Amino acid sequence: MPYNGLTRREMLKLSAAGVIIAPGVGSLLAACSDKSIDSGGGGDNTNTGPTQLADDFTVDVDTIKIGVVAPFSGVFAWLGDVVNESLDIALGEINNQMGGFGGAKVEAVRADADVLELAEGTNRAYNELASQDDVSGIIWCTALGLDFLFTDVERDQMPIVSVFQDLQLEQKLWPNAGPQSVFQTLLPFDMALDVVGGYLADDRGYTNTLLVRDSLLTALYQERVLELYEETAEKFNLEALSEVTYTTGAGDPGGIVSQMEDSNCETAVIVGTPDDTALIAKELQARDMDFVGRSAIEAGEFRPQLFGTPANMGEPRWIDLAEGAAKQGCLTAWHLAGMLYLPNLPIHEMVKNNTPDLKLTGGEESPADALWAILQGIRVAGTAKDRTAIWMGMEQTGEIQFTTLPFEFTEENHLRVRPEEAVLVSPEYGPEAKSPFTPGPADTDPPYVLGKEWQEGQANFGYEFGPVQVVRPTVEINREIHPETVDIILEQGYGDQAVKEPPDAVGLDVEMTDNGDLF
Repeated sequence: MPYNGLTRREMLKLSAAGVIIAPGVGSLLAACSDKSIDSGGGGDNTNTGPTQLADDFTVDVDTIKIGVVAPFSGVFAWLGDVVNESLDIALGEINNQMGGFGGAKVEAVRADADVLELAEGTNRAYNELASQDDVSGIIWCTALGLDFLFTDVERDQMPIVSVFQDLQLEQKLWPNAGPQSVFQTLLPFDMALDVVGGYLADDRGYTNTLLVRDSLLTALYQERVLELYEETAEKFNLEALSEVTYTTGAGDPGGIVSQMEDSNCETAVIVGTPDDTALIAKELQARDMDFVGRSAIEAGEFRPQLFGTPANMGEPRWIDLAEGAAKQGCLTAWHLAGMLYLPNLPIHEMVKNNTPDLKLTGGEESPADALWAILQGIRVAGTAKDRTAIWMGMEQTGEIQFTTLPFEFTEENHLRVRPEEAVLVSPEYGPEAKSPFTPGPADTDPPYVLGKEWQEGQANFGYEFGPVQVVRPTVEINREIHPETVDIILEQGYGDQAVKEPPDAVGLDVEMTDNGDLF
């Protein structure tokens, strides 16, 4: 089955380049001394809006130009469309609502990087922007190529925010490696794996896990992926079973499932495309081996609970393709700031003011926040002309908030997402979904109800299904860094909050237990 319209030849080309493992291509789904950096919301759903405005200085240009590298053409142009929507929100807010930044208009200078052109396309796009002296920084909205340009980036001292390439996974993000002028907003793979491992062992009490890996897809990162898998298993006292590998687009999931059955795994972490992940899930279902609840696994049945990366099991495409096999209990990880249905996020007011016809699909916050982070570097530096001063300024801005929750870059941390912000998400169908596959909450004992977002979803987002936050496993660690946002989730009943008594209870004092069969 083709992936987003790709031919098998194109698919193999991208997989060999390590492109599709990146959440930016497969999926569109911050700190003070007390680690609490949540400044917004409260129980009244207040949108606090952008912090650190630029009315305290006048920048030294009439127009601030920020470069954007993204696939604006080709088979991944849909990703470029999301980037454009995000920029429309951001530039409308800055130029129209705020009257500019530091007395200047802000402009996005776009450079197309067709994903199928691989590093050649990103190299051309980068040099197109870097050769323009008035481009102050670049938002990197594609999943590859940046690491091949590090020599040029260091030469140019170019401030760059990687939105969709996981440099952390590649161990190429400062301070571990890479230019100090590069930052990342994307949730890294290691952080996603860590929150899944904690759920498996500490919350569910499983004893083993199995890595099911597309060997071609992960070719560039094979050693690192295996290392993280084994480290995570050891950290949480899980038995790391011998991995199962397959090749992209193999089309026959039977052999994969047979190997999984031979391992007798309780859980399986799948690293692959949404298409192949869907085939595996459907094959398990066809053999009556699909996950139905923790109690079945504890009783000795082979019904592994499935987990994935944001690139395969956080992608609505997987839910669509897997049909009824994509069910509650199939989990991946994301971060709290990416849960765009939360009512205290400034992005809702921004959309209302600037792009009222836009339905948020996920991911629109990331390029906009990256642009705002570069602008904050300009504010601290007091100039849009000195690129070195700008990236150094980005390390000194303090708390940053634009479209969603606040975050912060420092000299020793160039990654936006903190471990305390990671959450688990699971597929859900809204009660009015046209799909025949279990619309509304799954039939569980004890029962649960869908979160409040489903009362608002069609009007604000236009979706009938999507990955929804599973609240209980991470609620306490999330509270450490975003207490007001967690209070809103609990008081108003957002996300899947199984299991409570009664199921529709809301409030800070309502206990969510881990006695439920499903979550």
